[in-house]
Parts: sequence; structure tokens; C-alpha cells
Amino acid sequence: MTPPPLAVLLASLLACPVALAQGPSHPHTMPPPRATYGSTVTLQLGQPLHFEDGLSLELTSFSHKRARTGGPTKATAYVTLKKGGVTKTLLLSSHGVDGRPGPDTYDSLRWEAYHFQLTGFAYDRHIDVVITRAN
Repeated sequence: MTPPPLAVLLASLLACPVALAQGPSHPHTMPPPRATYGSTVTLQLGQPLHFEDGLSLELTSFSHKRARTGGPTKATAYVTLKKGGVTKTLLLSSHGVDGRPGPDTYDSLRWEAYHFQLTGFAYDRHIDVVITRAN
């Protein structure tokens, strides 16, 4: 007579205590960490960032303006913002002058109680932003 499948499984687990001690062979996926207001956060392309009050941001794409020699440059990051059923696209840009070394200037904008200050820009990779919320 053949033992039932459940009995075979239990017997194999009991015969191999290492399998019981280690648990499943794949790690559980944890929810992403929550971001905090007032500190610099890095938005990676395609990776959402969540705040405790329900605000969610995701860097979705980049675009740039073709600059003429010595003319102004502009690279823009497109960020999808979601909060309480509202979805909005924020455009945060880095501005400079073609051929001129030195730091670019970065956009700052407000939406409802939130202030977004772009502080860093790595085209096609990520942006750095300080987000504050008025109380």
C-alpha cells in the first residue's frame, strides 16, 4: 500500500531538519520603505516612492531641449504624483548654458501643501528632490 502524499511530505520534512530551520527558499517581498519629508530623496526611474500621508511619486521619463552652441539647455524629468484619487504629472527641469561649466539651476514648484525642490539630475537614471509639506 502507498502512503498518502501528505504523509510523504511530512516524513521528508522531518527527515531534513535543515529545511525546517531555514524556512522557504525565497525571501518575502517587503513593501518599499516610506520616504520622509524635508530630506533629499532620490527618485529612480520607474520605482515609486511613498509617503505616510498617501502621497506617491514615480519618475516616469526624461526629455531634453536641443541646445544651440552657447545657448540655454534644459533637461526635464516627468514625475507622476498620486494622492487621494488625484493623478498629476510634475515637470522638474535642470537649466544651464551649453558649453559653460558650472552648476545648473534647478526647478522648484508647489502643488497643494507640497513644495518640490529639484537638487540633482542624472539624465535617464534618477533625480534628487527635497519635498516638504506645509502643516
